[in-house]
Amino acid sequence: MIEAAVPNPKKKFTWLYDVLLIVVLLAGAYFRLTGSDWGQLNIQHPDENFMTSVTLGIQPVHSLADYFNTALSTLNPSVVGYPAYVYGTLPLFIVHYLAESFGKLNAVTLFGRQLSAVADLGTIALLYFIVKRFYKARVALLAAAFSALAVMQIQQSHFYTTDNFYTFFMFLTLYVATVIATGEWTGAGDESEKNTKEASFSSHVVVPVPARDVRYSLLRLLNDPLTYLTIAFGVALGMAAASKLNAAAMAVVLPIALVVRYSKSHHEVVPVSARDEVVPVHGRERKFIQTSDPDSERMERTPVEDFIAKAIIFLVIGAVVSLLAFRVFQPYAFSGPGFFDLRLNPEWVQKIREQLLQASPNADMPWSLQWARRNHLYSFQNLTVWGLGLPLGILAWVGFLWMGWRMLKGEWRQHILLWSWTAIYFLWQSLQYNPNMRYQLPIYPLLAMMAAWVVNDWAQPRLSELKRLNWRGSPGSCEVVPVPARGGVVPVLARETGRTVLAATVGVLVLAATAAYAYAFSRIYVRPETRIAASNWIYQNVPGPINLQVQKADGTTYQQPLPFPAGTLIQAGIPYQILFTAQANGSLNQILLPHVTNHALRVTILQNSDGSQVGSGTLLVTPNGSTDSSSQVLLFSQQLSTLNRLIQFA
Repeated sequence: MIEAAVPNPKKKFTWLYDVLLIVVLLAGAYFRLTGSDWGQLNIQHPDENFMTSVTLGIQPVHSLADYFNTALSTLNPSVVGYPAYVYGTLPLFIVHYLAESFGKLNAVTLFGRQLSAVADLGTIALLYFIVKRFYKARVALLAAAFSALAVMQIQQSHFYTTDNFYTFFMFLTLYVATVIATGEWTGAGDESEKNTKEASFSSHVVVPVPARDVRYSLLRLLNDPLTYLTIAFGVALGMAAASKLNAAAMAVVLPIALVVRYSKSHHEVVPVSARDEVVPVHGRERKFIQTSDPDSERMERTPVEDFIAKAIIFLVIGAVVSLLAFRVFQPYAFSGPGFFDLRLNPEWVQKIREQLLQASPNADMPWSLQWARRNHLYSFQNLTVWGLGLPLGILAWVGFLWMGWRMLKGEWRQHILLWSWTAIYFLWQSLQYNPNMRYQLPIYPLLAMMAAWVVNDWAQPRLSELKRLNWRGSPGSCEVVPVPARGGVVPVLARETGRTVLAATVGVLVLAATAAYAYAFSRIYVRPETRIAASNWIYQNVPGPINLQVQKADGTTYQQPLPFPAGTLIQAGIPYQILFTAQANGSLNQILLPHVTNHALRVTILQNSDGSQVGSGTLLVTPNGSTDSSSQVLLFSQQLSTLNRLIQFA
């Protein structure tokens, strides 16, 4: 039986996936930017409230010396009155400077929410290019679509917090790691041959280059593209850690990426003493030329030794660069005042310790009590049921397990980087005392990727099944020769076709269900926030101590209650004044005072700016307090606009 390889079809229309990515991003933008002003920007999220206050509190500096001066910098939250700020400073700086540039400081909460949504869209785009480097473009596109529809990502895009910012920088770090992992490892033998050729005047004249020469080692390092990729990794990691300190854990992906890159190369131990001998190395020929250096009478380093030596160098480079990047973007974690003063700021260290204590069972904090008696599956359950939705959540974890199985079957090089990081981060956050599903945000896109991957993997024909067939004919037209064993051609092709149709059906149904869930969830943001809606109902239907009845242009009446301090008495010569802002445009027809007794009041409404009188009237109440509701209503006919006013009772 003759077995011929099935020809790979030419890749056509690959650009179409990039165009469709734009469509996915537009859909994601719709879900994330719809209702950005939800809650009337009353900042119900406590973290958003704090972020807004600090963003408005910090002020730009005028020099780098001021920037790194921890004790005096006006960009330092502690200096401007917010010593409890423990989040990353990079999102704070980004939002403040951009808001100032675009004149949005007066609406910084809304602007911060919109930038948070943009950061999440950037994460989806990075996910696409990450997955595309490991798998097919259609897997990357489906992964981006699943991530764009993930409800947890949509929810976090409606708040101005650090979550989407640090997730974006973490994925930027991961993208650099994928570039490292998918590249080709350059071994010592390859470098020696390359540098020998470059230093030769001909193919037989070689200038000796001692391996111990420091200048030569530096030259090798500068010529290695992996050096610059490691620097990029360090910068991205430092920016992620400067957005949230937990992101520093992503440093573990660099050694994994280096191992994957090395494992894809093929090097053997070859003695240099075998001069002028052509040695085949996995299908390639390498020629070793004699040099005048007596130290060349030695054995080259083994590939493992070479890998360990170079990997240590790259890990050190990545660590140093990430520290410098963290120094730049989180400057007040250090004492300063100079850039190279790398002593940690004791105040910052103490705040981090306090935060860790608050997130532990040893802290009796009101917001920590909710985590008592939570098991370690709490995060998994909420992530699956609510964060992703059951259809996508189940498919994602099936993909996670199936990918792990395929790794055990020998395909670890393709999957280990993304799978191991997902597993490490998920277990780490799930074992915390406060396993909030929001803290799993950096792995939501990766779980979406695994859902997309498993659909594509199941849709592919199994090679073990196709090997039962004989293929013959020209590459463009293969003819199937029936095989009597195991049922022949038709059952095999039927099974494979059925598997493909089933996988495609599952993918379409999960995508449709997730889209429906995302749309239903996004309707929250086009309706009034429930607590605010309840408060508005109370304001309109439950009288307060002072009630302004404003007739609006559409004929409806808007009731605006005003506060009155309990136990306060209005006496002759001591008027009571209260500053208020009209919440609606219209005509002030009535002022209702339901609890006034035994007194005659003169009510005057003044302009806040110059004190000019807008309107006044007198409310008479019988001395014994026996009044009906109409006697406690002061009639007005004055136009009000949404400006500050001063009302006086005397």
